[in-house]
Amino acid sequence: NGNYHRFGTILETGLPEFEISLNTSNGSVENLEDLISNDADAVIVQSDVLNAYLRKNPEAKEQLVGLQASLYTEFVQLLVNETSEILKITDLDPQTHVVYLGPRGSGTHGAWEGFVLQDERYSQFETRYASYDEALSQVANNPDAVMLFVGGLNSDLLKKANINYATQINLVAVDEHHFSQAQDQFGNTIYSVATIPHETYANLQDGWIFGYFGDSSLETIKVEAVLILSHRWVDSYGSRPMTLFEDAVWRSIDEIEKVVGED
Repeated sequence: NGNYHRFGTILETGLPEFEISLNTSNGSVENLEDLISNDADAVIVQSDVLNAYLRKNPEAKEQLVGLQASLYTEFVQLLVNETSEILKITDLDPQTHVVYLGPRGSGTHGAWEGFVLQDERYSQFETRYASYDEALSQVANNPDAVMLFVGGLNSDLLKKANINYATQINLVAVDEHHFSQAQDQFGNTIYSVATIPHETYANLQDGWIFGYFGDSSLETIKVEAVLILSHRWVDSYGSRPMTLFEDAVWRSIDEIEKVVGED
């Protein structure tokens, strides 16, 4: 029910010559494991998760990538209890706060591992895995619980939270600008400094008081949602099918950018 599935549906429509099966998963980490084990021919992953995976498994670099394309931007989003007095991620205290990371194997779980690679302080936090819905409920009822979520803007999850937890949860800044200096094994920048626009989620951004009377835009960092077509698939089917696939990817990017507000 997320943007990865939306993109897959758009891509499927644009490739009538191909037989495509859209498989569900917990997120980027599981997707990469499926690609390595030949249970998937193409996957969508976060750029930071890909970097962390290849750091642990450098031998997988040549095996993984036959085609790589950036699809759209994913924002690191931190949700906290409205009574917690947390205004930014660097306010978190490893001795106090518990961080919910979504399901084990999710892109958010992988993103946290990327944070640990950039700053060892993040390894000191207690982390827990739960569905995003359960994590939101925990944050709403516990000022010491926070939830990380990495995804494109206008996600169904946060649009629902903006309504269901309007007076209980705030979206706050992720002020780790020095992460933007990090590069992956391909020489690409892993993170970029970004802004979540004013009132993207009107009730969550700084609470209703600040959102109503001032600019509720939030500083954060962003990563790319990256599509990877496996080297094995390219070797098996050759250049002509790969060209058809690549052309359909670029056409589909225009459609998914409209969904995530990047048009």
